[in-house]
Amino acid sequence: MKLNEVVGSIEVTDNIRDAIDDIASELVVAQLRDSRERMIEYYVNAVGGYNQSIFVVNNPSEDARQIARRIEAYDLILSEYTYGHEPYRFKKVADV
Repeated sequence: MKLNEVVGSIEVTDNIRDAIDDIASELVVAQLRDSRERMIEYYVNAVGGYNQSIFVVNNPSEDARQIARRIEAYDLILSEYTYGHEPYRFKKVADV
């Protein structure tokens, strides 16, 4: 069962429902941040030449490109749901 179905099935006042919605949102944002941080770690390793094979096997530069796309997607979503979110600043290969 999905979280919104559980929340919708509970008979509560609007204040409690708002609090539950806020908690659920914070949990989702926390998971997005954790996943984004993991992708950044993979990206830095792939740019550094380490074979991560997260999305593309045995091609670190293409794997880094695919990982970067996911980081940008996480940043886009987090920018919508969190105030002051700073997108990841991709560095040149020589800077990493």
